[in-house]
Amino acid sequence: MMMEKAAGQERGALSRERGGGQAVNAQDRRYAAAAMPMLAAGGIPPRSGMNVLQLQRTIGNRAVGAMLERWTSSNPGKPAASRTGSTVIRRMIDSDVPVATNWETLEKYVYRTLINPRKQTFEQSVVEYIKTKAAGHGQISTLWEQVKAGLQSKADIGDVSSKLTDIRTGINAVKATEPDHPNKRGIGPSQELYETIPQSETSKTVAATIRLALLNDFTANVQYKIIRPRTGPAKMVPDKYGGNPIVGKWSESFMMGVLVLPNGEIHVSHSGFMGQTQHQVFEQIVQDNGGIAVTHDTSTEHDDLTRTFTDILQREMPKHTHHQIVQDHGRDKVQHDHPTHGAVVETGNPVGTCAAPQAVHPFNDPDLPDFPANLTGDTAMGMTEVLVRYESKVSVRVTNKPNRGYMGNTKPVKVLDMNDAPQSYSGNQDVVSCLTCQFQLRETLKRIVDRRRNVLNKETIENLEKASGRYGLLETAEQLIADLGDSDKHDALVHAIESGTGKDDSGDVSSETAELRDAVTAYKEAIGSLAKQQTEQPEHIEWDRGTEPDRAATDFKALTGKEKKVRQEQGKIALGRHKLVGKSIDIDKYVEAAERRSKEVEKASQSARSKKHAAPAITDPVAEVERAERALAELRELRILGIGSAESLAAQIAKQLDLYVEAGRKLSGLAPEKTAEAEQQNATIDEIAKDLQRLVRQVPSKEEAYAALREEKSLQAADEAKQSSLSRYAESNTQTLEAERQEAMLRRGAEIDANQAREKRESKALKEAEKLESLAGDIARMYDMSLSAAIVYLASRLQAVPDDSPNPMEDAYL
Repeated sequence: MMMEKAAGQERGALSRERGGGQAVNAQDRRYAAAAMPMLAAGGIPPRSGMNVLQLQRTIGNRAVGAMLERWTSSNPGKPAASRTGSTVIRRMIDSDVPVATNWETLEKYVYRTLINPRKQTFEQSVVEYIKTKAAGHGQISTLWEQVKAGLQSKADIGDVSSKLTDIRTGINAVKATEPDHPNKRGIGPSQELYETIPQSETSKTVAATIRLALLNDFTANVQYKIIRPRTGPAKMVPDKYGGNPIVGKWSESFMMGVLVLPNGEIHVSHSGFMGQTQHQVFEQIVQDNGGIAVTHDTSTEHDDLTRTFTDILQREMPKHTHHQIVQDHGRDKVQHDHPTHGAVVETGNPVGTCAAPQAVHPFNDPDLPDFPANLTGDTAMGMTEVLVRYESKVSVRVTNKPNRGYMGNTKPVKVLDMNDAPQSYSGNQDVVSCLTCQFQLRETLKRIVDRRRNVLNKETIENLEKASGRYGLLETAEQLIADLGDSDKHDALVHAIESGTGKDDSGDVSSETAELRDAVTAYKEAIGSLAKQQTEQPEHIEWDRGTEPDRAATDFKALTGKEKKVRQEQGKIALGRHKLVGKSIDIDKYVEAAERRSKEVEKASQSARSKKHAAPAITDPVAEVERAERALAELRELRILGIGSAESLAAQIAKQLDLYVEAGRKLSGLAPEKTAEAEQQNATIDEIAKDLQRLVRQVPSKEEAYAALREEKSLQAADEAKQSSLSRYAESNTQTLEAERQEAMLRRGAEIDANQAREKRESKALKEAEKLESLAGDIARMYDMSLSAAIVYLASRLQAVPDDSPNPMEDAYL
């Protein structure tokens, strides 16, 4: 009963409690802007309301000086963005576009600089603005596409800089008048976080649609009765719905919150507390319009809601000096006092009353996963709150009386804007958050934003792994486990070269399967752990690894450790797959079959070489067949290692080699005078060679997998040496000293192994280069070309494979 009473007071006191507070005089309004002159007087440039303390919180102590210097050089005479209030956080672009004379500076500003307290990059801020379809998003989208094209072509740096400035100006102009949820009044710059959700076109459209559906339904189905109190005028109150008596409280005036999630779900909530009849009506109309009703209309649900947000408020309020918690019928709410005069400036609703906290309350679940399914997807997150009540006179039915015109509650809803001026709200206007919401929502919305960033960081890392080919190892490992468990697929796998190369009875492979499965799980967990660390340290995007290597051992020690862990676990998958396949294949028979196949191809090649009277072809069939044979052998090894999808490609190459062998036999059987037939066979061989050339280019490199395995073994040896050294350190005797000397030798041996592996790789690359240079010389002599032209010709037909891939985590950020 107490809850119904407290919730029912929302309609009568909505103007005061929704955030309007009392009237504000000029002296009170000056307080909000008092920080900026003080900051400037201290000799620090006023960077959009941010001071040195906030910079330290945002990017780390070491970067403060450099960032201030960068700001001063690019904009010496004005603040970076025009905010109407220094204590208001919005999704604005605070950092000025640099006066750049090189493309590297401009690209770093766009992709690798945090441009606001929400720790967004310029790119992230613009993409979010476009996806939420904020005002003028079409023009911003056009400019953004032109900027990306300009950064790609690097034709006119001045034009790109000008368009970046236009984008920043356009976004800031809109965001100055459209605050996010909550709009964060009274939260100082040094305490700003990035826990806000903007409006989106979807959230606004859904809010308008459901609001209209609710009002139409109320008009059509609610029947009123007239109550004549002893004193005062008669009142019309809801009596029946659909001809049946209304059960519980019925509210004619409430806020409705719409929260759009990345997976496309639409959560719709209402403020206050509804009785049974209205709860069922609300839930049905929301479902009919594609939403999910998130309500707390039972005593248990409402108690849990209130308790959770009361605890959050109690943790949050000590951080804010000029705000305090006051009681309203036993429930907490926030009140803002002037620091000198003690006059009430603003008062919020009781905790848990408003629609926004009810919409996001499910994310307070203590068991909320780090990568929630409903925060995974491409839909732009958005939140809109609107007022649901009759805004004009409507005709309603009255019990046992004719229909009457009815206006409902016409008391205006007023909320203080960013300049402390009361603004009225009605209809489909988005109503800014009340003062209580601005504090009680911070912790919950940060949980949502952090987990959304977890999801996006993980997707970025996985995409980089896929682009490098390493993620394919995971996918083929999972497929291998499934294939070896299927009898038909098992036979096709182990008899890859020819029948008899695989073991009909592989014995017990459960331990190898479990080892590979554990490696797959560990690799996925390592990626997830790295994604969460990037969420904790979004400022890592500004770290220039080339010029600040020391930060890996200090600021980003945890981050670089998790990057290393991803590489180690990926190497274990390759090793585990090798073990599992090794138990299923008869190695001796496998080698014999491969050698037999190689001899058949060599015989066909010799036949082709003997027909000197045939017209020369641009493509050397013999060379292409030899290259294809080597590639086929590599594919068999890659299949064991699990790199890429080798089965289909190997089958295609094997088929072309069979055709080559057959064509060679026909060619060798021709008489010397049959020139036409010989030319025809050589043309066939040439086409086969071209097909082989095309297929060979698709063969993936196994160098990276081997490098990962070698690195894993070296690191394992080094770790074992380190652990052994630590365990023996406590012993102070001759045996300990000897053990330490041996341990030093082990460490040195591990380092030597790693260096030898690198040197072998470099040596192999050098030998391959020498072979290619020799081949280019042969081509030049055969076709009377210059050596440089032959090298260009040869390079255009070979697939370049880099020896060492760049660090795949450098650009994995959000």
